[in-house]
Parts: sequence; structure tokens; C-alpha cells
Amino acid sequence: MGGAAAVSARSWWVLAALWLTPVLHADELQVVLNRFGSAEQNLSYRLTWVVSDARPPQVLERVHLAGRRQSTMELLSGGSTATLPLPSLPDAQPEATQRLLWLQRSYRLQARPREMVARRIVLPVWFQPNDGLRYATLLWLDVETGVPLKTQVHDSDGRILEYSVATELELLPDAGTATGVAAAPPHAGSWRVDPLPPGFQQVAVHREGGREQLFLLDGLATISV
Repeated sequence: MGGAAAVSARSWWVLAALWLTPVLHADELQVVLNRFGSAEQNLSYRLTWVVSDARPPQVLERVHLAGRRQSTMELLSGGSTATLPLPSLPDAQPEATQRLLWLQRSYRLQARPREMVARRIVLPVWFQPNDGLRYATLLWLDVETGVPLKTQVHDSDGRILEYSVATELELLPDAGTATGVAAAPPHAGSWRVDPLPPGFQQVAVHREGGREQLFLLDGLATISV
């Protein structure tokens, strides 16, 4: 009986290995990156993750409602909740090929073999900077949705500066339309950053309560000023 169970377990692992071993189609990276680029705007979800580089490690939950352009963040280990505005980023969602070209201005992209994170198939993607202005980042992108389920940020010596991993991703139904203040077109601000940091584009302006916030994006990193 024990021998049969061992054989069955080995067979399961063989099947799992074959399932996860990527037959990387030429456009798979493009497709996953396109999902990554549009997830914030098109996908509602609840994500629970652990920030492992914090002392002590922190458990957080984010509920993201794309239709309402709203995210709520809760620190489960501390109980504090914050509501975060999410401006519309229309120019941050180019087609897959365009997004690859945009990212490659600032990063060298390299996909690794598929893995499992939070019981979901992920495609690990290295974003290696082309200059000394950015950090190297390794994202484990959910193949179905593009949502990052695991993140490592490395310095120029390869040391891990930030590390987080998801424990659960729950997809939510559409939450309706936005009820807050909509973002203005990308270049409608009364002021601008000039010159822009290398590789960055201004993708949105968010106005609320007489204040104006600009969002800059290089395809991966976001700066708000």
C-alpha cells in the first residue's frame, strides 16, 4: 500500500513538472506583460500577501475595485486601513508589443520557467535596468491575470532590498463605475516635470481638493509628484 502511494506521489510530481515546464511561445511574455499592464484598470480582486523584509513580517490585504478606481489596503497584523485613490492611466496600457518596446527602453527582460505561487501558475520575469537609475526587479506574474504574486527588488550588488509574496488571490465581480474624482488626460496638468527622468512618461494627472498629482511611469516603476 505504501509503495503504491509513493508511486502515485511520484507520478503526480512528474505530471506537475511537465505542466509547469514552459513551452515558451514567442509571444507569451508579451501576453503576460500586457495583462500586467492592464490589471489595475480592468481587474477587481482581493490580494493577501506577506512583506517578508519587514521586521516583524507584515501581512496585508488589498481589495482593488477596478470599476470604481479604488483600492483599500489593510494591515492585518496591525488593523489599520487606508483608502488609496487610483487614477485612470490610459496611456499606461499599450498593446503587448508596444509595452515590450517601452519596457526595453529602461530594462532588459528575461522570463524564467513557470512556477507556482499561492496555488496559481506564474511566469517569473526579470527586469534588469539598462542604467544605474533603477533597481533590478523580479516579478512572479500570474499567467491568467498579470497580477504580481511575488516580488523581489535587488540593488546593484544583487542584495534583496524588498521581498513580498502573496498567499491568496481572489478575483472579484465587476464593481461598477467610479464615484470619485476622475483623472484628467495625461498632459492636462497646470504644471509638468521637465525634463522627465530618463525612460519615464507622464501618464496621468489626478485632481482632488484643489491639489494636482502627476503620475510618471517607465513601464514598471511609478513616480507620483
